[in-house]
Amino acid sequence: GCFLDSKDCYDKKNCVEKNADRKKQLFFCCCDGNMCNKNYTWDPQPTERSTEHHDSKPVPNTEQYLLTLILLVVLPIIFIIITLPTLYWCYKRRKLGYFNEASILRK
Repeated sequence: GCFLDSKDCYDKKNCVEKNADRKKQLFFCCCDGNMCNKNYTWDPQPTERSTEHHDSKPVPNTEQYLLTLILLVVLPIIFIIITLPTLYWCYKRRKLGYFNEASILRK
């Protein structure tokens, strides 16, 4: 090895990298002795993940919100467009029926 004063390198005869995070495929290991890093090995060890749970709010789904808003606006408009002409047609038909009855009674 090349690091003369590193405490991590003392009494290590093999050069073994245990870091699982390979950044740009550059590795680091150190050992103690002449040409000890000639046979380099990579033995990745799983990193410990933190078990902390963060209280997080769910991310609002903007597509779902937009769809709900569109439905809440469009459905009542469609209901009104269908209902008003139907009611008007029923009113005219009823009024027309009374008109025909009155003309028949007068003859």
